[in-house]
Amino acid sequence: MPRHHKGTRGFTLLELMIVIAIIGLLASIAVGAYQGYIDNARAAESTSNFVRAKEYVSSRFSQAYTQLSLGVNPNFPASVADWVTEINPANSPAPSGGPAYITGQGSTVSGAVGIQISGTLTGGDAAVVLTRPAYAGLQSQSITLR
Repeated sequence: MPRHHKGTRGFTLLELMIVIAIIGLLASIAVGAYQGYIDNARAAESTSNFVRAKEYVSSRFSQAYTQLSLGVNPNFPASVADWVTEINPANSPAPSGGPAYITGQGSTVSGAVGIQISGTLTGGDAAVVLTRPAYAGLQSQSITLR
């Protein structure tokens, strides 16, 4: 037969409800902070993709103009698909999934950087427009490279 000690008792329902309320409050604070960290990480990744594309496109223009000045026919991307392949050969994803670089203005849903082209290198009017979309708290940003 189990022995019962006088004065020994379990938690009351009120005490358990208070503990559950405190745990719920702490969990809601933690989830909010976690979402903030996720948004910051996604914004940083989208910005990183944008900067990487700017550096790559700028480098390719410099290389192509140098080759043209030397009389060499440069192998220069002629379409947006060519640029996407060159900038992102490993097909890295955008912060929220999907391709990291797309045709157009970029994606406010996935954080993909947009690429648009105009003109031709031999015509001297080639331009690539890169757009980081308004995503994860960032404002949209575009740059035209020639």
